[in-house]
Amino acid sequence: LLREVGETASGEADLQSLLDRIISMIVEAVGVQTASLMLPAKDGNLRISAAHGMPAGIREKAVIKPGEGVSGHVYASGKPVLLSDINDDGRFSPSGDEGQYSTSSALSLPLKGRERVIGVLNVNNKEDGSPFSAHDQHLLATIAHQATLAIENFTLVNQLRNKARELEALNSARSRLVCNLSHELKTPLTSVLGFSDLLQTHRAQIGEAELDDYLQKISDSSLQMEKLISGMLLLFSLDSGTARWVPESVSVADVCRGEIGPYQEQIARMRLNLEIDIEDNLPDLQADREKFRLLVSALIDNAVKFNEPGGWLYVQAQARKDQGVD
Repeated sequence: LLREVGETASGEADLQSLLDRIISMIVEAVGVQTASLMLPAKDGNLRISAAHGMPAGIREKAVIKPGEGVSGHVYASGKPVLLSDINDDGRFSPSGDEGQYSTSSALSLPLKGRERVIGVLNVNNKEDGSPFSAHDQHLLATIAHQATLAIENFTLVNQLRNKARELEALNSARSRLVCNLSHELKTPLTSVLGFSDLLQTHRAQIGEAELDDYLQKISDSSLQMEKLISGMLLLFSLDSGTARWVPESVSVADVCRGEIGPYQEQIARMRLNLEIDIEDNLPDLQADREKFRLLVSALIDNAVKFNEPGGWLYVQAQARKDQGVD
């Protein structure tokens, strides 16, 4: 049974299936007609997560507060309770575990995890009609320990699987980012190479005005590439934790207005309605000026790039409180 309980943790698809399987194995191997596993809900109260032989409706209705009734006492104290006759014992009122103990003899054991009690195992109504003994308690304590390990291991494996999926999604997002950056770099690079080739191939046929225009386009495209590469390197340094931070007083208004400037031509070409709403007397930020500038520039760049002709572009800066903090 102990081996099967341990193996079940890696064979079930979800926690509920694991709990149901553990209860089934306990009922079959130990010879009881009623068994239940109680785990704490989000509100901290115990609820029946898996059961066998329960009266109809009890599983859904049973809500036990820590310290209340037998199950609540076991959960709060971390100590098992063996009742030869629940009605004559006198230590506990069965009302807290309404309907859960339908026979006189009962055994309740804590599921002790690595750091805390994670639930309670209850059994009653032995098939041979005899009361539970110290031998039964010792046997079921061993089973409860193995069941606890199975539940904790199952939870841990699931957490690792979820983390693996998160990392896969993150790697996928990073791959998309690299692809997008590659595409973004190709546009100015194509411009630089194209106009450079024109200058080399047709230098004699190019007039002064046209030459200045080509050189300006090469310069603009080179600056665009430099900006993209700087942003990419900054992003990777932030991701790896190697970025250097140089905090200083930074004017939010100056940065916002300064970063709008390079986009004025594109804003006019797309006929965007630009609205700048920056509060007067904004306090300076203590920030890394270059990183804050790149942040604002990225926000404006996205707002322009993914806008539509005739759309709106708002640049707003306000002083606010967040959870009571300025």
